[in-house]
Amino acid sequence: MNSRPRKTWGVTLPALSLPLGALGFRMVEEWDVTGFFEKAAVLRDGEIMAGAAARGQRLAQALDSPG
Repeated sequence: MNSRPRKTWGVTLPALSLPLGALGFRMVEEWDVTGFFEKAAVLRDGEIMAGAAARGQRLAQALDSPG
């Protein structure tokens, strides 16, 4: 997997998510996936794709639940 430790991100993710919160969106989960530059390169990483599928299921469950 090509993820860097979160500590190397500094304020990047919080700064990117602030405008979404201001628009009324709620963050369900954050996931750092980096280092994929070639078109569709992430599709060849089974671990990333499995993680994306699991997160998609959790998102669907969160959308079904009140709150």
